[in-house]
Amino acid sequence: MIIGSAFLFSAFHPVSQSLRLSSKSSHIHSQSPLLSTTTTSTPVNSRCTTLHMSSSSSSPSASPFLKPWLPPFLLAASAGFLFGFDIGSTSSALKFLAQQSAFIPNSSLNSSQLGLIASSSLFGALLSSAFALRFGDSLGRVKELQLASILFTTGLMFQSLPILTHESFSALILARTIYGLGIGIGMHVAPVYIAESSPKELRGALLSAKEGLIVSGILFGYLSGYISQLFYNTQPDIAWHISYSTGLLIAVPLLIASIFAQESPRWMVLNALQNKSIDESTRSDLLDKAYQRFQVLEADTQLAESEFNAAVSSMQTITTPSETTALLTASSDASPSPLSVWTEPKTLKALGMGLGLVSFQQITGQPTVLYYANRLFEQAGLGSEASVGLGAFKLVATLVSASLVERAGRKSLLTIGSSAMTLSLISLALIFSLNPSSFSTDPTVQILSLLGILGFVGGYQVGFGPITWLFLGEVFPL
Repeated sequence: MIIGSAFLFSAFHPVSQSLRLSSKSSHIHSQSPLLSTTTTSTPVNSRCTTLHMSSSSSSPSASPFLKPWLPPFLLAASAGFLFGFDIGSTSSALKFLAQQSAFIPNSSLNSSQLGLIASSSLFGALLSSAFALRFGDSLGRVKELQLASILFTTGLMFQSLPILTHESFSALILARTIYGLGIGIGMHVAPVYIAESSPKELRGALLSAKEGLIVSGILFGYLSGYISQLFYNTQPDIAWHISYSTGLLIAVPLLIASIFAQESPRWMVLNALQNKSIDESTRSDLLDKAYQRFQVLEADTQLAESEFNAAVSSMQTITTPSETTALLTASSDASPSPLSVWTEPKTLKALGMGLGLVSFQQITGQPTVLYYANRLFEQAGLGSEASVGLGAFKLVATLVSASLVERAGRKSLLTIGSSAMTLSLISLALIFSLNPSSFSTDPTVQILSLLGILGFVGGYQVGFGPITWLFLGEVFPL
């Protein structure tokens, strides 16, 4: 509920800021050719191509109670939290469903069925990621978040209410897929919305903090499973429903808060400059609102101007003043092609590094370990407390990585993290192969297996986990 309360408060705060800016915005167009949409006889070269506000203009004061970048961050990071929650809660649900099925009385689900339950949300995420890649910019950041929150809430309601999925395996798979659609869209828009709605000096820190929210969601999911264990002895058929239902404590406030969300200033510039269907009045208004929003986010007026101009420049390749004027009068048809990233040498190298990191991040299989953590610990003779400890350890490792990333460097942490993962996997393979009979009874084997899993998860969280997303934000700047 903290997320909803914070964002509902901020929804009204910008109204007063807009009123303070209204007296200033009326003369923005007369002072900046970037916001001018009228054709004049003045030579283009005599116009300045950067935004200039008068020296008397000042940035609007921020709320002493709520930083302007905090509500957008909480809103977007909540999508990451719910992604992590799915991992933790599903791990607990798989443990319950493997022991006694709610669909086939007195029988457990087989490995294929359990695997389908775990992977169906990821399948939904794959589908919606393709959708977001194609239509995300057209929808806008806020509409993407609203759509994600609707899918999150719908999927959780189906998984939480026994009347909907209690006796239907197909209904559960459908519910998991719906939730996965929310994951794909939410994880597509979250880093973009955070980066576009945060001050320049906080951008990297907030993107790293999003990873911390994902891990917090995993820990929350494990905790919900631990609580659900208390109901298993008396009501085993609904224990897994309880594990999923706690996610509604985040999904419902997220849905409400998204209604009051403000669009990012960079998307407003994007829409103003690349949407050929809007008229000049709407284009001018969008640019005006974008500049005002930059003033709210940035503490310094000159920095707000710089960010505004950088946003304009990044939307199109502008080489001459005449192209700038043509762009804002909608007479330029030059629009970057999505395929240009595969043909431009300067972007192809960055794309190769980015895709390589993301691919290796997923190939490690770390999410699979987390999805099946409860079952792994159960086979090792450990209880649900072990998975809660794993989530807490993962969160600590994230905080350690965040504190070291600027001093140790991205490459060093990736090397250390991947090395730790490799050694841990080798150790786990040897433990499973050499001691299969004593795996759940020998204390030494239990300790070694626990250390192996912790080493694998910790290595991922120091390296591939946070560094990949931070690296992508740096090689693909706004």
